[in-house]
Amino acid sequence: GASAAAAAARFSDRVVAPVARILDPGLAFAVEVFNEPESLSREVHPGRGLGWESIVRSIRTVRGVLHDLVPGIQVTSGCQAVFLPGLLADLATGGASPVDAVDIHVYRNDGGLPYRSDLPVDIGDMPVIVGEAGSHEAGGNAEVMETYLYNARGLEYSACFLWKLAGGDHLVTRSRDDSLGRDSFTRTPSGDAVRRLLHDHWRDR
Repeated sequence: GASAAAAAARFSDRVVAPVARILDPGLAFAVEVFNEPESLSREVHPGRGLGWESIVRSIRTVRGVLHDLVPGIQVTSGCQAVFLPGLLADLATGGASPVDAVDIHVYRNDGGLPYRSDLPVDIGDMPVIVGEAGSHEAGGNAEVMETYLYNARGLEYSACFLWKLAGGDHLVTRSRDDSLGRDSFTRTPSGDAVRRLLHDHWRDR
């Protein structure tokens, strides 16, 4: 509603614009303007959450400010893939996406990532970023993290950020990923295959 639009405008003016002016375009290739917008949606909080239309309008407002101040920057809003139909509803009706890249958050114990064709929205040729890739296991799992990187490269995703905290602590979270169906995700390769790809990838840098 009007209050959400006013809040987005204030946020853009007081937070987004000052940050955008100090961004180094050589380092920052994308900005996530709203982390997990589903957390405020009616889809997660029936009866008291915001409608996706209001959330998307706010994202568009912030994105417009960033595009004006940092030409070429990609704007994302990371969420679990199951919530993409709400975030990208305009695509289904021939409208424009409110984000420049699809940013998905994935928490699995096998390092599997969804195939582009199995995402619940037809995203065309939009770039895909894994904004958070983590495990349900407390303490984390190095092989799972390496497998995420292996699969992200194989699927030609633009980036993959591992959600592992310093000191061995690890975020444990619940996920709705499995609603996409088990066959929607890449299989876990052998540890040797993962290590070989990562070694070759960084050697070529």
